[in-house]
Amino acid sequence: MRARVLFFLTRSDALGGAAVHVADLSDSLSKMGMKVTVLIGGNGPVRSLFENDSVEVETVPFLSRKVSPAKDLVAFLYIFWRICREKPDIVSSHTSKVGMLVRIACHLLGHTNIYTPHCWSFFQVGKPSGVYKLMEIVMTLFSSIIVCVSKDEKKAIESERLMSRARVLVIHNGMKVVREPKDPCDDNELNFVQIARFEAQKDFDTLFSAIDLLRDRSFVVHLIGEGPLRENALQKVEQMDLGDKVIFYGQRRDVEYFLRRGRVYILSTHWEGLPRSIIEAMGAGMPIIATRVGGIPELVSEGRTGHLFMPEDYQALARCMDRFLSNPDLILQFGKRSRETFRRKFAYDHMLANYLSLYDAILDHEI
Repeated sequence: MRARVLFFLTRSDALGGAAVHVADLSDSLSKMGMKVTVLIGGNGPVRSLFENDSVEVETVPFLSRKVSPAKDLVAFLYIFWRICREKPDIVSSHTSKVGMLVRIACHLLGHTNIYTPHCWSFFQVGKPSGVYKLMEIVMTLFSSIIVCVSKDEKKAIESERLMSRARVLVIHNGMKVVREPKDPCDDNELNFVQIARFEAQKDFDTLFSAIDLLRDRSFVVHLIGEGPLRENALQKVEQMDLGDKVIFYGQRRDVEYFLRRGRVYILSTHWEGLPRSIIEAMGAGMPIIATRVGGIPELVSEGRTGHLFMPEDYQALARCMDRFLSNPDLILQFGKRSRETFRRKFAYDHMLANYLSLYDAILDHEI
């Protein structure tokens, strides 16, 4: 009998890294003959990622990011019922809200569970980190296996000394890249690219301040993404008179086009797990400029594949951008090394092999 896999996601309104991660794994496992069902909160655009007809995508009633005791109880009871009914071989939850509900349900049922936070909730700037950390520590008591996407995530939870090391694993994110990187671009303007949702996590203020310092240089920053703070960003660019330096594209499905047309990838952010957008840019042969947070230093080698700057340091970000503006030859050198790092460490096949080893261990009752 083929293995049955249940994936859980909290939200369907944001086309983020966790959603792409689950979509990629679901597609691969389904093609290998496994029966895959994805249970998700809402009916948003994330559902469009699941193009494989063999993958069942269903909605968990009342599941959302917001805390609502009554609605959360309904969602929990539904999750509990689905696990009882499906009797899955693998249960894997992604992101914190649904991760809590699924882990409690599996604990009560005596079922092994895999939880992938995709960035701990207590990493988030502006949130009550002490409360979130306490919640995550308590939830480890209900966890079978925690898969961290970076060594930084693993270190953060193990530092509390309440987790058995055998149950905390690191599996780096991996991305599928179909095409080889482009040849050097002959554009007169150097194109920077950032692909990110306009949410509190991403630090567009620092990016815009850095661009302002370099307004006399010849370059354009291309921003791809949607989100609740996009209008604020548009107004900020207008107020700073940066309209000739920043282009907004909204949500796009042809991301590869921008990665191949761009020269340098930027990610200005407040917190991260292991950002898939950087991995995808590395696969396209782009140098990286990014904030030194979370697992980003595990992706970017300073002075070899890109440059890192401290959070909210717009002057440091401007200096990083200026290095490539002043010496375009570095772009090809850094880009080649970036692509090589991707091939060795962050290609999708590496990630898939690690997950398959984990699933095999569960199916063989070794965990």
